[in-house]
Order: sequence, then structure tokens, then C-alpha cells
Amino acid sequence: MSSNCYVLNDWLIHDLRGDNGKERQEEARLLLEALREKCDQLAMLKESSWMRKAYELTTHQDTLLRVLSRLLHLYILRDSNKFQLLHPGQIVTIPEHVRRLVPEEDIYLFEAYYSAKAEALVTTDEELLQIPSNAQDANIIIRGRDDFIDDYLLEAS
Repeated sequence: MSSNCYVLNDWLIHDLRGDNGKERQEEARLLLEALREKCDQLAMLKESSWMRKAYELTTHQDTLLRVLSRLLHLYILRDSNKFQLLHPGQIVTIPEHVRRLVPEEDIYLFEAYYSAKAEALVTTDEELLQIPSNAQDANIIIRGRDDFIDDYLLEAS
């Protein structure tokens, strides 16, 4: 079975924390469970705000957040078959015509995408969702959170 790699922006952390409501928190849990069962993986830069937020999840005292944090950390982030932790020496250069379209605070997502040779970057950011149509020959797939989760969970069932 072939595996795919995905870069998910901060929505995953916010959903797990419950910032976007209980329904999205449950969808994020189901996504992690499906990812755990499939051969797919996530990727992120070691030195990124995403990783800092992921580790911050472990400091919460709420029982549900502790369970979700454990799911993320033990079954995804600490498993090299499920997670590519990209170190500074592994980061590739983003094509200049793409870099010009990306807000500075989101460059790390595209560095992770290109460095991991990811299947898709998954986001809730409308500006990022427009990049493939604005970047000629970008060879990049950016998907919206809701469609991605719907499709991923459907494939997993």
C-alpha cells in the first residue's frame, strides 16, 4: 500500500484544543485515528510555530486535551512512519514564483510541503487556497480542511 504525506497548518492544533468547537475537535480526533491506521504521514519543520503549538498541547490539564495530545504525540509525532520532522539541513528552497505569493508567516508550511514532497498542503486560510491558481506551474496541491477531512475519513472507512 502506498503512502501519502500531508502538511496541515495550525487548524489541526486549534481544532484539537477545541478552539473551533466540539464538532471540529471530534473531526480532528477522527482524522488522527484514521492517520494512525493508514500508511500516510504528516510533515513539519522542527523549528516552526506549528511544532511549538503541538508541544504546548501537552501542558493542558483538561482530560480530553490530554487524551488528544497523547494521540497526536505518541501515535503520530513520535512515530517516524507517521511523521517527517524536517531539520534545517533538510529544507529545500521554495520556487521564487510561489514564494512571492506566500505571506511571510506561512513560508514554513511551503518549506515543509516541498521538502517532504507532500501530496497536499491542507489549510483553512483562503489566501493560501488561492495560490495554485495564482502561481503558474507551481505544481502544488492545496486543499481546504473540510474537504480533506471528509475525503480522508471516507477513504479510511
